[in-house]
Amino acid sequence: SRDRLDLLISSAMPGLQLLHNSRPPEGLSTKPGFVYFALDQQSQFWRGMQSSASIAFYFPNNYPELKLEMLALKE
Repeated sequence: SRDRLDLLISSAMPGLQLLHNSRPPEGLSTKPGFVYFALDQQSQFWRGMQSSASIAFYFPNNYPELKLEMLALKE
């Protein structure tokens, strides 16, 4: 969650794990060149995100060409 991001960055600790998916979830079309991930819903960080109703990402500056597209699917 956003309220823990500074602590995780300053202590170099991992946050919510991204789980690689070889294809997009059902209902989304495959896009060439895209890589798909899901958020680990079994993590303590997932529960923190739910209770704070917020999400935050941190990407180091050494990925200047990084482009992120985030989609949420209702379960």
